[in-house]
Amino acid sequence: MLAVFVASLAACGSTPKTTAQQPAPITVAAQSSVTPPKNTVKVKKKSPLLLLETNWEDTLPPEEEADFSPTSLFVEEALAHLGVRYKYGGNSPDNGFDCSGLVVFVSEKAMGLKLPRRAEEIARFGQKVSTDDLQPGDLVFYNTLRRQYSHVGIYVGDGKFIHAPSSGGVVRVERMEVGYWKKRFNGARRLSSLLASS
Repeated sequence: MLAVFVASLAACGSTPKTTAQQPAPITVAAQSSVTPPKNTVKVKKKSPLLLLETNWEDTLPPEEEADFSPTSLFVEEALAHLGVRYKYGGNSPDNGFDCSGLVVFVSEKAMGLKLPRRAEEIARFGQKVSTDDLQPGDLVFYNTLRRQYSHVGIYVGDGKFIHAPSSGGVVRVERMEVGYWKKRFNGARRLSSLLASS
């Protein structure tokens, strides 16, 4: 049995062009009674036209459903600002962000929510969430200035959050399990509950 491996199929997801072009190179390999790999194309031996037998739909990746929920857009918008410099009182990508400036900017842009400017004021909004129930888009609060809710970030999933850390830093993603953050954690709030009630 002959198997034909078409090298150009892996990168092609569009309709083939109908203009006369040089055919793509193919490799033909002799096979024993072993079942050919999934991406191979079987060629009928005696066919003058080399009719190809395959189920092309099996070779295409499954379509993924896009998530356009407000919280996913919130996380995506926050991640779009990775690397923006920290600036105390900053509230835009052009001037820089402090922790609450990032959260206020992203929540308004992605979800249309106008939040207060300070982390401890933001901590009064939304629904309280336990650490075990964290979902991407939840706000996470920390005691970094010897007072509760003095720092805020956005949970992005997998035990990580994005935030604008401090002078000299940039917007970045960090693990919540790092000792510094773990011992300063104050709690979390879910803003999507504000969207449901409006």
